[in-house]
Amino acid sequence: MANDAIHPDYKDLRIGDASFGGGFMLLINTLIRLQNLFRNKNPAVSYQKYYAKAQDASNIKIEVIRPVGQKPSRCLVHYSGGAFCVGPQPAHYEKAERYAIEANCTVIFVTYRLAPKHRFPIGLNDCFSALQWTIDNAEMLSIDAKNIIVAGDSAGGFMAAAIPQMAMDKLTIPLKAQLMIYPVTDPSCSSTSATEFSAVPIFSGNANRAMWDAYLGDLDRNALPAYAAPIERQQLQGLPNAYIETAEFDPLRDEGIAYAQRLENAGVNVQLNNTKATVHGFDIYTKNDLYYAAMKSRYDFLNAEFAR
Repeated sequence: MANDAIHPDYKDLRIGDASFGGGFMLLINTLIRLQNLFRNKNPAVSYQKYYAKAQDASNIKIEVIRPVGQKPSRCLVHYSGGAFCVGPQPAHYEKAERYAIEANCTVIFVTYRLAPKHRFPIGLNDCFSALQWTIDNAEMLSIDAKNIIVAGDSAGGFMAAAIPQMAMDKLTIPLKAQLMIYPVTDPSCSSTSATEFSAVPIFSGNANRAMWDAYLGDLDRNALPAYAAPIERQQLQGLPNAYIETAEFDPLRDEGIAYAQRLENAGVNVQLNNTKATVHGFDIYTKNDLYYAAMKSRYDFLNAEFAR
């Protein structure tokens, strides 16, 4: 890989190797929670906090983000990324706020439990419980339960891929669409990009393998349970329309493309946006044209699907 092919805003960032040990994650997540406490919320949106019940009766924090003075019936259920181990960061909230404004929708921002303390399927089940809570409380939330899109980036993209599979199997109300940003879908870590990009900024192939180890633990990779690997599901017919965005120099690039192809082969309407000169998490940096172009593509997809 020629380093000068990466956009200048990203190519000199730290190589994205990571440790996902419990003590280190506790420190990182404590620091992130402090950042969130002191970040400046967008004055154009309002926040309300609720708690849904998980399958084991634990509380799942849910924040409802809306354009100020409005209660849009269009609903986006948002799952943030962080390699299954890192909680919502200020950049995730900022993007959720933009989605609420630009797509004129109510955003259900879900904080699910994290690995390595809470391994698969706990975080995924939390995300599904949050979706079920949203549907069950549609009247109270002033949303249309038939006009819900799920969205997420990275590990949140895993949730936005697996949750529609679960919803198709377990719910009677279909989701309107799914929006996946550089999604995690394949624990084999065997694609060309997953093996080639062992030393790229923000998130490397080495970090990708460590992430799956933290999330799946001792599960047999050759006999994974349902929903643990979205790309491996055989029955994809009937899933909702999809937007999948990849980054050119991202270990997850090829599995995102492969999942898009599998969905298309199953008859699902897919919009695939392969961004160029980008790395995993490139949209954390909001001051270049790559960010603006990607966000516009996402807004356009959301608005088109909500209006459908």
